[in-house]
Amino acid sequence: MTRPERTGGRARAARLPAKSGLEKKAARRPKDFIGLRRTVAAFQSGLARPHSKKERPRGGRLIKPVTVLISFFCCLLILGASGCVTFRPAARASGPEVEEFLVCLGVAPAGELLAPRGAGEVFDPGAESLYAFVRLRDVGRDSRLCWRWYAPDGALARDSGPVAVRTDGRLLAEVTAFDRLDLGTVPPARRRGAWTVVLFLEEEAGSVRTFLLKPGSAL
Repeated sequence: MTRPERTGGRARAARLPAKSGLEKKAARRPKDFIGLRRTVAAFQSGLARPHSKKERPRGGRLIKPVTVLISFFCCLLILGASGCVTFRPAARASGPEVEEFLVCLGVAPAGELLAPRGAGEVFDPGAESLYAFVRLRDVGRDSRLCWRWYAPDGALARDSGPVAVRTDGRLLAEVTAFDRLDLGTVPPARRRGAWTVVLFLEEEAGSVRTFLLKPGSAL
């Protein structure tokens, strides 16, 4: 390699001694490193970037976050197996649970809820109507109720259709509801005998009540 030198106003080429491979490598690569960023040489002004795998400093090896997470979960499994740590899945929204389901002659207000009136298992066929009353506990999610009344011959006499119970995101400690069967729509010949009313919760049978329509029963 040559470089120009000025001697007496004339330039001449002066040969420099050849450099070894190590000296050339040291001259090309800066040696100063700070954290994860490399000190920029004078000819690279304004440029800074994270280390690549080849440029990682030799002072220590970085631990990958994935390795830390795997180690953490392994520790949890070991502790759980030894009985020091226990796990429980998140609880599902509560209820509803049927606390009471009966047949009665009517319902009446009882504070903010309803209460059955004239409950029993035997009724007179001359009654105008009968009520299927239900009391639910711990209603923590929106639900649907449905009542189906079956005559003594097994035929479906009434289907209430879905009745929505809305919680508005709250846990309701108690809910009361009812459905009414109008006996005036049932022919007298079909009234006498054992009846069945079924309460469905979300299309699944939740409770069943059987009652008897018998002449001479008290109203």
